[in-house]
Amino acid sequence: MIEYYQKVADLWPRYGEIDSTIVHQAIVVSLINLEMTSVCLGTYPPEKGYPCWQAMKQIQASPAFERLREKEEGVANLLDLYVARYETDAFAVAVTPKKPFDPALREELIAMTERAYAEKVHPDHWTADMYQVLISQVGCAFERGQMTHYECWKIIHDFYMQTHATMNQEEIDVISYYVTCLDSMLLFLDEADMPREEKRLHFREYQHEIQSFITDYNKRSCVIPHALIQELQTVAGEKRLEIDYQTYQKYFM
Repeated sequence: MIEYYQKVADLWPRYGEIDSTIVHQAIVVSLINLEMTSVCLGTYPPEKGYPCWQAMKQIQASPAFERLREKEEGVANLLDLYVARYETDAFAVAVTPKKPFDPALREELIAMTERAYAEKVHPDHWTADMYQVLISQVGCAFERGQMTHYECWKIIHDFYMQTHATMNQEEIDVISYYVTCLDSMLLFLDEADMPREEKRLHFREYQHEIQSFITDYNKRSCVIPHALIQELQTVAGEKRLEIDYQTYQKYFM
């Protein structure tokens, strides 16, 4: 599949010449699959994913893209979304496969995340739509040795508890919000310096949150809850909820 995505993505310099919404969509989707999905899965190096994001920015800034924005609204919205998401998620995506990559690029992705955090997150007024950049920033701080497992868990836990009850489900990707927050909390909680009984209470608390979400979501869909239910069994067995990026891409993208 990488070869296919690469072949289609290589058409991007001709974006303005091509008179086809389907091809435009294929170009954008291929670039996204290379810059995010394939890097997450460890099948495409971050060093090659970064130029894909740069290509997307060039498309976004082109007169042809702006001219077609209204006609090809779906393609335009998708490109806008993933150009922005790379700024907040690129570092987390790049380190997911746990493979070494260019140190200079690593520092650039960390700096990008920190800039996005400074611009978009207001510590005195957390809102649910900040979840991606906040969690990415926490991950950067942990990677740099600036925060412990407990400190990372506490920030994400507090953020989730303050935002999940009041979020506007029409304005954010609800599934991504729940999966990203709960997975991150469980990831850091598992290694946090905390009494076992206290950990157990939080595991049960998150189990209840997942069950509540599944119950609510099941009123609208019968597909995604099955994936979440499978993951829930892990938590019920006192183990960390393993919703990794591969599972995330398979069920939630």
